[in-house]
Amino acid sequence: MWQAGIHETKLEIPYGLNMAGYVGRTHGAQGVSDNLYVRCIVLGADDTMAVLISCDLLLLSNDFADSLQKSVAKQLGFQPNQVTICCTHTHSGPGSPFDGQEDPAINNWLEQFAADVVLCAHIALQHMEPCQLTLHTGETDFQVNRVLKAAWGGVNSENWEIKNWDERSENELKQFEIALGKAAENADAMVYRKVLTICVRDASDTSRIIAFLVNCACHPVIYELNNYLYSADFPGAAMRNLEERYHGAVAFFFNGCCGDINPVLRGSKEAVEQIGSRLANSVCESLQVSQPIDGSLSLHTFNVDTAYEVDFGEDEIRRRLSIYNKGYQNAVAENLFMEREIYTVYIAWARKMQALLDARSLNREIHAAVQALSIGSVNIVAMPFEAFTGIGNAIRETLGENTLIFGYANGNYGYLISKAMYPVAKYERFEEYKFAGRPGAIEECAQDRLIEALDKCLIQG
Repeated sequence: MWQAGIHETKLEIPYGLNMAGYVGRTHGAQGVSDNLYVRCIVLGADDTMAVLISCDLLLLSNDFADSLQKSVAKQLGFQPNQVTICCTHTHSGPGSPFDGQEDPAINNWLEQFAADVVLCAHIALQHMEPCQLTLHTGETDFQVNRVLKAAWGGVNSENWEIKNWDERSENELKQFEIALGKAAENADAMVYRKVLTICVRDASDTSRIIAFLVNCACHPVIYELNNYLYSADFPGAAMRNLEERYHGAVAFFFNGCCGDINPVLRGSKEAVEQIGSRLANSVCESLQVSQPIDGSLSLHTFNVDTAYEVDFGEDEIRRRLSIYNKGYQNAVAENLFMEREIYTVYIAWARKMQALLDARSLNREIHAAVQALSIGSVNIVAMPFEAFTGIGNAIRETLGENTLIFGYANGNYGYLISKAMYPVAKYERFEEYKFAGRPGAIEECAQDRLIEALDKCLIQG
């Protein structure tokens, strides 16, 4: 028989902290639109236990996530590979050190956050009770492939992400636009519109749902850079909606392969509530058909060994630094705030890469730990990437449709771009890594390496 212990903790976050998710915010948070939470479920079958944690934050750095994973495991008497810590990826939460930049105020708050996570997991473990698990599959209708549809900005923000702030030649950009035009003809097929939900039910009264584990793929970016209120964005609205409908239940949101997926509405609290309601409705409608989850619980961890795509040497980085400096000077002269902020980041990135090249210490290698949980006939794959839709499709082709995929799990190595989208991803391939201080995008063959490692671990045994 399954057992589960569940707890949620509201995060107490000081006002004034820098917020994560957008370049261009001019000051710290001024208040709260809706509360942010940490939610924990300890799931057990026989002698096997697993801990799944959902945090309403953008990202956690690999080092911080690793330390927190070990702290939770130590508190519970588990091994670190039994603990999965995921971020919902809200762009309206407090900052975190995922980009390697130090912020004393953020670091002080993160100490309290880590303590809250450990305590939340501890309380969940103390409340283990028999339960029944069921799987439900619904349909969503609020996502768009932002790479192919260029649906980045909303009514209140500039579409800076789809501009090219990089140093690519006009010919490169022209060829890119041609490829993008062809790929965009198939844009609707490049959105995963299913929402998979595991319901945890009271074993003595299976009509009573005590937890929802909702897995859906979409960027929580309805609130834009002009928002200075903490918010879990549409996932928070959806989970709150479910908890109000099912009193006593705790609703978890685990984001999927949303690296190239955005919501169709942007820019307002009304849009947040509307998309949240649509997601909650999809979950509730899916409850009409349930698939019992029977069997055992098994845990696997395997490494994906890949690398960053480094396309520069010493001469090239000097050329790019010159371009960035000119861009910065022009932005200052014309009083262009956004451009100034972007080129400031690019200059810092180029100098960092220059120093690493000079010291011959530029590291391209990635050894990312991916977790795979088998809960009866249902699989969960949790990985420290911001993965594209095609990555999720490839995983489900390998493991089957009853596979939940958790992104932003136990850290983040950057965008994992699918092979099909690699030639047309601009911001995700050429820009984002600079904001995170990495040497480049994850290489194109990473999808194959992930599937090969997954197949070897779970299929071949």
